[in-house]
Amino acid sequence: MSGNQPENPPNVTVKKRWLNKNPAMFLYSLLGAAIGLGYAIYTDPNRQPPPPPPEVQAMSSHPAAAVFSGIGLDLRPAIGGATVYRLFPGTTAAQSGLRPGDLITAVDGLNVAQKTVADIYGRLRGPAGSGVTITFTRNGGAPQHVTLKRELLRTGEK
Repeated sequence: MSGNQPENPPNVTVKKRWLNKNPAMFLYSLLGAAIGLGYAIYTDPNRQPPPPPPEVQAMSSHPAAAVFSGIGLDLRPAIGGATVYRLFPGTTAAQSGLRPGDLITAVDGLNVAQKTVADIYGRLRGPAGSGVTITFTRNGGAPQHVTLKRELLRTGEK
């Protein structure tokens, strides 16, 4: 060996001796360190998610409630778009003149004939107070357009 480097640096020698004497204890120590670190990360109060806005907190008093912004209707898949299955009372969709059985063919000018119901819901949702234009047909008639204002809605209450 060269004269500048010690044959066995102290930290390497200690680790080798400790590992060689009790490899199981070494593994348990690593496991304990990992568990402790995980516990420290999840219990750190600075890593909590920020609280929801006050208007959402006020609406979500029920533990199973889901709060989102939309227009208040339930859809089912259909050829050429999605069919309105149900309108929730008191929502903008219920007050707009839409009826169960109407076929939604476009949302904000985008043809939804090849979209899934989940995609259509995604287009109908947006910031509360913003508008969304729906194109629909009733009983195979001419396309009609209606612009609705999105609002905060709450689901899941029993």
